[in-house]
Amino acid sequence: MKCPNCKSVLSLKSNRCDRCGEDVTIYKKVYKASNMCYNQGLMKAKVRDLSGAVMALRKSLELDKNNTNARNLLGLVYFEMGETVAALREWVVSKNLQEEDNIADEYIKMIQSNPTKLENTNQAIKKYNQALATAKQENCDLAIIQLKKVVSLNPKFIRAYQLLALLYIHTGEKDKAAKVLGKANAIDINNTTTLRYMEEVGVAHARPVREIREERKERHEIREVNNPDYNVFQGLHEFKEDKPSILPWLNLIVGVVLGIVACYVLIKPTLMNSKISELKEINNKYQAQVSSLESKVNTANSKKEELEKQIKELKGQKEDASNKQTNAEQSSNLLLKAANALLQGQQTEAAENFASISEDTLTTKEQKRLYNTIKGSGFGNAARELYSRGYSEYERGKYETAIETLTKAASLKEDYEDANYIMGRCYMKLGQYDKAREIFQKLVDEHPTTRRGRDAKRQLPQLPEAGGEETSPTATPEANE
Repeated sequence: MKCPNCKSVLSLKSNRCDRCGEDVTIYKKVYKASNMCYNQGLMKAKVRDLSGAVMALRKSLELDKNNTNARNLLGLVYFEMGETVAALREWVVSKNLQEEDNIADEYIKMIQSNPTKLENTNQAIKKYNQALATAKQENCDLAIIQLKKVVSLNPKFIRAYQLLALLYIHTGEKDKAAKVLGKANAIDINNTTTLRYMEEVGVAHARPVREIREERKERHEIREVNNPDYNVFQGLHEFKEDKPSILPWLNLIVGVVLGIVACYVLIKPTLMNSKISELKEINNKYQAQVSSLESKVNTANSKKEELEKQIKELKGQKEDASNKQTNAEQSSNLLLKAANALLQGQQTEAAENFASISEDTLTTKEQKRLYNTIKGSGFGNAARELYSRGYSEYERGKYETAIETLTKAASLKEDYEDANYIMGRCYMKLGQYDKAREIFQKLVDEHPTTRRGRDAKRQLPQLPEAGGEETSPTATPEANE
């Protein structure tokens, strides 16, 4: 749970934000109520009460529109009811609210990866709208044909089943309406429209299979008790047909088998020897051709390997030259941006660009002279601002981004103890204990009496020894540093 004002992690016990002091009592109540509605929707969805799940999840989103779990589940419920467009809408909104670690990505990719199914869904929606317009024009037969096509394209489209059942009721075909309503009820067991139509056609609500089996078994036992001589198959007699004589057929089969055996024993060996000789001659010719081709292929492969090696070397040289040129161009652009920002009084932007420059990539004397001039201007305020930004990223658990920002801050201010210490904490959270140990040890050696030096000294015993088993890094940042 995060503070709605400063987005920092809230304490479970305190009703005020530890960072900005905002009163979050009402926010926590609304947050819990939203999660409670989400849990209700999840329980209803598990027992296929999809209509009830939709109501509970909508209530959850009314209380907290940022509840991505409720929004993703609502999309799944819509998808199960055949409302693919509504499902996609909810997943897209969820993706915009939470871009990282959002399961809505998988749902969207699942639909987009099957163009045929997506096209069938679009066709089903178009045909449903056409059928609805046709039904309003009292052309029930054509509307029924169109709706049959709709449910064949999208077998979970509850609204199509309900409209089809309504047309059957209108035309007096209640048996067909009952069958269609049964399919709709199997998808959503508590849909009020479906239940109202079922009551109209006189169909009882669906009962468990176990109850139906027990009722049938009970009826059968009562019938046996009332009539001990009762037999379900009483009065039926087995029909036996006279068997024809099989001797003529048996003699025919024996003659055919003897003829096949004689051909196999007497004729086949001669034919096989002739075929074997021809195959040997053909095999010898092909072997000679294969040997010649293999020698040519080996020669070609050796030449190919030499050429590939030369190409690889040339590509490497080209890439090295290109990388050097690219680095030089980037450093030149960053140097110009830093100088321009410094002239305009934008010290933070100038500091960020200056910190990203590698002095080794500067090629001309003018660039090095400008670099030394900017370096001598000082970036104390910019270094502190970058440290503040890096610390905020560390608190949000974005350790790799925090390391990049804190590195820039440390490069702008010599012996920046705060930036180096938080950078060591980031490496510690990421499980890169060697780098964390190196930073903490440097702080202890160079600044043993300062606050950060003492903090680093306390952190060193918590790091595993080199080569030892590393524990998994903690994902949640500490409340106070």
